[in-house]
Amino acid sequence: MNSKKREVWLKDYKYTKLAFAESLWSNTNFIKLPIHKPIGESIIKYKIDIYKDIHEIYYGYCKYLEDQFNCQGPVWGRKYTIYYKKQRLVTLQETFSPQITNFFTKK
Repeated sequence: MNSKKREVWLKDYKYTKLAFAESLWSNTNFIKLPIHKPIGESIIKYKIDIYKDIHEIYYGYCKYLEDQFNCQGPVWGRKYTIYYKKQRLVTLQETFSPQITNFFTKK
């Protein structure tokens, strides 16, 4: 598979790592999206009709990720491929910190 790889740490306003995302983009992309922008933002902006094929959902412990997230506890994640007109656009793997729920529940 010919592809370009992009890795991003998603952080909150205090620079706390909340998620790690890795995407593999096909080199033969038939649609041009800005690779430096969030994928979801581009899909919405350009009104692209997609299909998402979920490969994995996982939940477990990983010492390396606990160190990276600076937080003990289980991580969960997902791996999926986004298709446009039956062609693979990008495959993503996202891993979420145990702290991510705090980000959405703070008042």
